[in-house]
Order: sequence, then C-alpha cells, then structure tokens
Amino acid sequence: MELAAIFEKAEANVYRLLLILKASPNQMYLKQLMEETSLSRSTLLKYISLFNELARKGSLATEIRIDEDA
Repeated sequence: MELAAIFEKAEANVYRLLLILKASPNQMYLKQLMEETSLSRSTLLKYISLFNELARKGSLATEIRIDEDA
C-alpha cells in the first residue's frame, strides 16, 4: 500500500508535493508545481500553508517558501 493512500486528501496532496520538491534538483516555481501537480494556484497555496502549519506545530525547522515566479 502506498503511504499517501492512508492520508486524508489534503495530507496526501501535501505528501505528494513534498515528494515532488524532494525529487527536484533545483528550486521550483509555483507555475512548475501547478503543472506538475495539476492543482490550481489557490489549492496549491492552501497545501503549502497546511504543510507550513503542520511543520510549525511539529517543531520542524523547515518551511516551503514562496517566491515570485521568474
């Protein structure tokens, strides 16, 4: 069973987002993530915020930063 299958929809998408970012050798822009995930800008931003919130609650010293697309 794939790990993402046991998550709720939002958590599964956050997990998928993390896998995509981890696999990328370079920084990714929001537009690239939208294409890779087939998610809208607003939905993707919601999942990024969810990850950052979960990371803070879990005392993780990490976050996904959003910079303007080049």
